Amino acid sequence: MAKKVSVKVVSHKDEVLAEFKHMKAVALEAIGTQAEGNVSLEIQVMGAIDTGNLLGSIDHMTDEDSAYVGTDVGYGYWVHVGTSKMEPRPFLEKGITEFADEYREIAENYMRKD
Repeated sequence: MAKKVSVKVVSHKDEVLAEFKHMKAVALEAIGTQAEGNVSLEIQVMGAIDTGNLLGSIDHMTDEDSAYVGTDVGYGYWVHVGTSKMEPRPFLEKGITEFADEYREIAENYMRKD
């Protein structure tokens, strides 16, 4: 006669999704912090420092899906794109795009479960 076997299936889906969401937020914060530093470095490399106001204004924020880096200094746009009297110094673009591999690596390191 066959022995009865009892099987209980337990789902940990909610815990896994919660951990994923948490690690995603941590990774985005790390990426934002690193990008903020890279953008600040680009300002220095491009010589876009007069008073230091623009450099000191670089900040980041995150939401559930993205990290944003920028400035609330109004003339930052004109420094970035240039004017008829000033060459563009695209500090935001370079600080983000030139370090894309670095940001990808940060995300992978946080999201990898060893």
